[in-house]
Amino acid sequence: MAKEAIEQIIRENRKPHDPVIHIGEKSPFGVPDRSIEIPDRYVNLIIGRAGDNLKIISAATNTKIFMPIKNIDSSGVRVLEICGEDMFDIDDAERRIRMVIDD
Repeated sequence: MAKEAIEQIIRENRKPHDPVIHIGEKSPFGVPDRSIEIPDRYVNLIIGRAGDNLKIISAATNTKIFMPIKNIDSSGVRVLEICGEDMFDIDDAERRIRMVIDD
């Protein structure tokens, strides 16, 4: 119950462009608007030090990004999830993530 109250306070006081990312076992953001398969070898590069790369992408695109902390199978791929209210922002977040992989 305390956890829900804290999360509610955070949601109510969040600034519109606060980066919202989560790296863990389960996404707190609900159903994703876009899912991207990320090979394991690129995960650390996409996340960045202390999540900096994902925070920058999230803030720049006004999206919420979830990265699983580990694979659920042995495929060598993780499914990154993007949530947002505007498809342009979601497309932009995906483009920025793919640019990190392509560099």
